[in-house]
Amino acid sequence: MLGKLRDGYTARRVALLPALGRLGGERALRVVKEAKDDADKSVRDAAVRAICNWPDATVADDLFQLARQADQKSHRIWALRGLARVLGRQGKDNPQEAFEGLRDVMELATRLEEKELVLSRLTAVRVPGSLELAVSLLDDPDLRLEAINVTVDLGEGMKASHPKE
Repeated sequence: MLGKLRDGYTARRVALLPALGRLGGERALRVVKEAKDDADKSVRDAAVRAICNWPDATVADDLFQLARQADQKSHRIWALRGLARVLGRQGKDNPQEAFEGLRDVMELATRLEEKELVLSRLTAVRVPGSLELAVSLLDDPDLRLEAINVTVDLGEGMKASHPKE
């Protein structure tokens, strides 16, 4: 696949880059990062989509950079959604780091869709901060229902490990 990406055919690169992002790996990441600086806008878009499709949090810094600085609104939205996905998956292995990342994503999110997604991902991150964040969103009329569900889920899941909370 990497060889086909280097053959210069724009349409092929645009089609393969997002798929390459789902596979991950160091070599793939180098190719994707190179494509992010391509002269062709469609290749750059495909490279951003690839980073946003990445299977793990190794691209979290790149995604945060896109979420904060991307010129295109769609790139910022893709990055926020990618962050919510990969950080939520990280919840079991490194819950505090995952929570801190999700909290930062919530602060960057401006659309209800991304806020709901981040909130739903908190259920996989069973630390007191996740519960506090969910409870703090109970007063938001747009997020109330999701916040109730997440608060209950976290409370049930944390009652043995964090009885005080």
